[in-house]
Amino acid sequence: MIEEKRFIAIILLLLSVCVTFGQQQKIRDNHGRTMEIYIPDAVVGTAASGASNANARCFKTENELTAIAAPIEVEEESVAIARLINRISGSLCLSYGPEVQKHIDKYVKQGRHSTSCLLARASYYNPIFEEALLYYGLPLELKHLPVIESSLNPKAISRQGAAGLWQLMPATGQQYNLQI
Repeated sequence: MIEEKRFIAIILLLLSVCVTFGQQQKIRDNHGRTMEIYIPDAVVGTAASGASNANARCFKTENELTAIAAPIEVEEESVAIARLINRISGSLCLSYGPEVQKHIDKYVKQGRHSTSCLLARASYYNPIFEEALLYYGLPLELKHLPVIESSLNPKAISRQGAAGLWQLMPATGQQYNLQI
């Protein structure tokens, strides 16, 4: 019994040390150079609760669904999609056609549940990605890459062994001293 308590105390001590050093601001690359890194404020303190809340937000109650079902003015589907694509176009040239419609149908009709979860995860991850991309002067469109690569599932693993939100191969992660 005493050994068990001692073991648990040691584990808790080690975990607290890991948490303390988990948000380091400096890293060392493969060439021995020390680099400053930026950890977005949106990440600090929300990592544990946010992702699970994002998954919990995938589902709507019956009351929420009936509130959504209120009558609204309807425009033709293709016109609405083209308007939305034009609105989100930034530095990328986006177009709408039959091929795009097939992908939209796939997400909206066949994968309704997974699309709901994807949108919930996007509301959690997008502010984090946007803050980091702005800080480093990178195009904001890069925030959409993990949507394609992993459907914003941090536990996703491909057949080839790529893992995580950004689907990095283990060798690439090791090259940049990343934890996958």
